[in-house]
Amino acid sequence: MPATPIDTAELQVRADGLLAGVAPGCRVDPVTPLQGGTSSITYKTSFTPPGSEPRKVVLKVAPAGLDPVRNRDVLRQARVLRALAPTPVPVPLVLAEHGGAPPEIPPFFVRSFEDGDC
Repeated sequence: MPATPIDTAELQVRADGLLAGVAPGCRVDPVTPLQGGTSSITYKTSFTPPGSEPRKVVLKVAPAGLDPVRNRDVLRQARVLRALAPTPVPVPLVLAEHGGAPPEIPPFFVRSFEDGDC
């Protein structure tokens, strides 16, 4: 079964709800593709908690229409990043994750945006 295009409007709604759990009352900007990398399906957005500056974040999304296994298991990627966080290895901060309803509704996680080269 081939992957199907990601419904970015549906992803935006899920990101809004997920980030509201991180920062209640926050405003989430539109979700747009993040250019440059080749690791999974990657989007960027920013959210602004009330009374704060905008925070840029990255959404790592499993392909829609495929089981999230092996290299497509983005929630496993989130677990690895969380496990590495207390070590000297520099990793982005995992803020939240959404299990989706695979394979139709893909899982994703939200992490901090870190400047750098891919």
